[in-house]
Amino acid sequence: MKKKELADFTTEELKSKINKLKAVLIIMCSLVVLYLVYFIYKLATGTWEANNSLGTVMLGMMVVVISTTSIQYSSIAKILQNRNKLNN
Repeated sequence: MKKKELADFTTEELKSKINKLKAVLIIMCSLVVLYLVYFIYKLATGTWEANNSLGTVMLGMMVVVISTTSIQYSSIAKILQNRNKLNN
């Protein structure tokens, strides 16, 4: 099955997608902040293991997900903005 382009979606579908992406961004940003607080706590108490590279990989993966999601969010927002200009 052929994948739909963003321009092929209706305005209601795009608004639904942008709301879902906003929720994903909020959740992922909250997870990054919580992980950074945990990381700072572990560093402050001196219990962080020097060879714990899995934690930094997880943080890196969350940052990648946030950046790709924000790119999708901005492209959908541009499409909606262009449609609003055309309708007005």
